[in-house]
Amino acid sequence: HGDGHQTRCFCAVEDTVEALVRLQQAPAAGGAVVNVGNDEPTSILDLARLVLNRATAGAGKAADATIPGL
Repeated sequence: HGDGHQTRCFCAVEDTVEALVRLQQAPAAGGAVVNVGNDEPTSILDLARLVLNRATAGAGKAADATIPGL
């Protein structure tokens, strides 16, 4: 499953929906293959740290939370 260093490119759902709606309304896009997303890779470990920091913000926890074992 990995050590958390594998990366993914994430995209906000509302941005994806907007892109799909625009593609549906664009006659020139008919039958085209289109990549909807972004090109900024984020490691799974960085994502986990972000979620942990956001989840513990204001809860008296350290701002730079750590993930046990990593």
